[in-house]
Amino acid sequence: MNNETIVTSDNNIEIIGAIKGYPYFIFGRDLGTKQSDFRKELTQIQSYYDIYKKGASFQPGNVNGDYVPSNLRFKVIRRIINKEARFLFSQAPDMKVEPKGTDEVSKANAEAYQNIVDKVLEQSKFESRLVKAARDCFIGKRIAMVVDISNDKGIIVHFYGSRQFYYETDEDNDRLTKLITFEATEESTNKTNMRYVVTRYIAENNKVWMEQKIYDGMGKEESTLVSGGYVVNMEEIPAAIVLNDGLLDDKRGVSEIEELKHYESTYSKISNSDIDAEGKGMNPIRYTVDMNPYSTENLSSSAGSYWDLKSDQTLDNPSPQVGTLSPDLSYTDTLKETLSRIKTAMYEEVDVPEINEETMQGTITSGKALKALYWPLTVRCDEKMKEWGPALARIIDYIIDFILRNPAYVKEKYMIEDIPSLVDYKAKVVVNYALPEDEQEEQTLDFSAITNKVMSRKTFMKKWYGMTDDQAEQELMQIAVEENMLDPMSMNMQVSGELQNRAIQTQIDENVSTAEAEEI
Repeated sequence: MNNETIVTSDNNIEIIGAIKGYPYFIFGRDLGTKQSDFRKELTQIQSYYDIYKKGASFQPGNVNGDYVPSNLRFKVIRRIINKEARFLFSQAPDMKVEPKGTDEVSKANAEAYQNIVDKVLEQSKFESRLVKAARDCFIGKRIAMVVDISNDKGIIVHFYGSRQFYYETDEDNDRLTKLITFEATEESTNKTNMRYVVTRYIAENNKVWMEQKIYDGMGKEESTLVSGGYVVNMEEIPAAIVLNDGLLDDKRGVSEIEELKHYESTYSKISNSDIDAEGKGMNPIRYTVDMNPYSTENLSSSAGSYWDLKSDQTLDNPSPQVGTLSPDLSYTDTLKETLSRIKTAMYEEVDVPEINEETMQGTITSGKALKALYWPLTVRCDEKMKEWGPALARIIDYIIDFILRNPAYVKEKYMIEDIPSLVDYKAKVVVNYALPEDEQEEQTLDFSAITNKVMSRKTFMKKWYGMTDDQAEQELMQIAVEENMLDPMSMNMQVSGELQNRAIQTQIDENVSTAEAEEI
């Protein structure tokens, strides 16, 4: 998608044109009088994506004569948003189905649902798309997650950026009443060759109507995948909208690009002025005084060049001179400090630590020190999870709802013998930040817990060595055997009985083998 002309100012965006190639026909019958406002917001969002991909624009200074200033955009915003998204979701959150009951049936049923949820998320490429969705949310103010059933793929979780869906909510702003999504299945410079899959959900009277059609780029209907009279077997639209930050009256989220774009614009402007000054220093202005203009024509500036010049004989008292004008670069330290302040302000605006070789030089890089360094970003991401967490939990609920309402399909698609009955469960989302742990210190604390009898050795082995229950029990038995071999007087009855049982079993096995051999 590309922009036509957009005139920007500090306070508004005046739309001269709209986004080329955008299928506005999709919203013709659904938005009505809201279409103008949506188009305006959509163009604003597209400008945020342009800044993310190309860098913030700026007005070069000191444009005189035939001088063409540099126009290199520094994409600091892009790096910051990528770092923020990676920190939040590069380690995918744990999507858990936890039973509220403690009985074995509840645990077994919850585990069965957990297995199906894991398969759905894996098939939906959930982890990789979640990181991309976070970037889209930070840039475009919001994203949508939708759960549906595909005849070919099973239950699928779809992600949509803010340029790919339109939604409406009820008066309380907490229940979806309308959702329209689209995605391009075929890209082309010719609109007639483009194809869009458009899905419409309408919720009313505790029922959800859905239709899905394919259009070309001109808005001509190609085919119908799901007719408009189809009723989704659910009471609400199986989708969750995640809004980015904002205040109470920011009903549709805010973009982090808006907070950072002026910093980046200034940063690029100052940096380009420095590049121009360095260019002038490497290629200084040459000047001549009282020289014959015919002898100074087309002088070579290559290394080792020789100039055969003549003074201007028409002057009474010529004072011929040849020289260069180079800019004074004494401002370098001040410039470096200014750029550093601007970049630091950008990072601090979103609480992302600026980590590089220069900033980390001479600092302690233990896990605890890095956690302290990343503490502001951790708090910021905890704040974002107040929005993301409930939305991801609703996705788990929708998946389980689809399982219960379509048992025959789920059995066939996921090859499950029997769908367990619904248990009283809790959908839980646990975030995992990409921070190193001080394992040695944690192990020391666990050793202390074992000594104080608040942690078992078996739990320690399962936690730190990844053992199963049986492996941990066998290892504990072997440790006890070796201790008793070194100190026979301390042999306890449990180990003695276990060893005696093993000896008896071994003798039985040997007798059975001997008897079978004699019979043969």
